[in-house]
Amino acid sequence: MSTKHKQLTTLQEQIIDALANDYEDIEQLRGMLDQPTPDEELKSALSALIKEGYVACYQPTKTEMKPVAHPDCQQLDDYWFGLTDKGEQLQQTLGI
Repeated sequence: MSTKHKQLTTLQEQIIDALANDYEDIEQLRGMLDQPTPDEELKSALSALIKEGYVACYQPTKTEMKPVAHPDCQQLDDYWFGLTDKGEQLQQTLGI
């Protein structure tokens, strides 16, 4: 997968691709990456995508995924992640 969008790293593209069809937690994301990635690097890439509005954080409940309005990027292990509308548009633009 090449970096087609100048602002995204290959790792960020892989995260966008992994979230294209479903919510994932950080361990599931890690398992979907092309190569082993240090925890700090994965969390940094994910934090950047959250801050740019491509990815949203969720807390699972018994019946739904509840959006987290102001996620704490220091607590990413506690969340599940999904693409926002902006993230879905980016994913379609990238063709990944």
